Amino acid sequence: GYGMLISITQAMCNRTFPASERGKALGVNSVFVSVGLATGPTIGGILLSRFSWRAIFYFNVPLCILGVAASLAVLKPDIIDPDKDRRMDWIGSALFALSIGTLAAAINFSDDWGFASVKFLACLGVAVLSLGAFILRESRADMPLMHLNLFKERTFSLANCASVFSYMSQQMNTFLTPFFLMNILLISKSDSGFIMLATPLSMMLLSPVGGRMA
Repeated sequence: GYGMLISITQAMCNRTFPASERGKALGVNSVFVSVGLATGPTIGGILLSRFSWRAIFYFNVPLCILGVAASLAVLKPDIIDPDKDRRMDWIGSALFALSIGTLAAAINFSDDWGFASVKFLACLGVAVLSLGAFILRESRADMPLMHLNLFKERTFSLANCASVFSYMSQQMNTFLTPFFLMNILLISKSDSGFIMLATPLSMMLLSPVGGRMA
């Protein structure tokens, strides 16, 4: 979900701003991503120390509503050609959601189920089969959810690979470090959130520089 939101935000910046200002806009967007990464662990630690884990998800609801309202108020509406047939690829969307959902379930519950358990292998099998069906569907659909021909472009494919490895390393570090701080070093939840500020603060300072360089 998070990856989808990031992708949509970058696409919106690309569509809204001209080429001369696109790098700056993406740099500013990275600043707000860094703000989220900086405040997320801190606010999350405070919420966990005072409420249940469900408060983390409830906290996002008003922010999402505010984002939708601001987008509707500020962004210009798309110019849609009524002569072109535009349809949502619901079958492709369902297959993609099934693949990602079962893969996430297999990874999240692997410690409880075990890698040799029926549940883990079943989720993994469904994830692989639905991903294959998704690729087959997208290669034949008139209006696919994802244009697979884009991956024939070397620059596009290499950029996506670099992005995958970058986010994997970043998110794994973000995911594991709080457990190390709280369970191994026995630091409080709120203090662990403040320690997690180091990386996003660095990103916040350097992202505008990268945007201007681009």
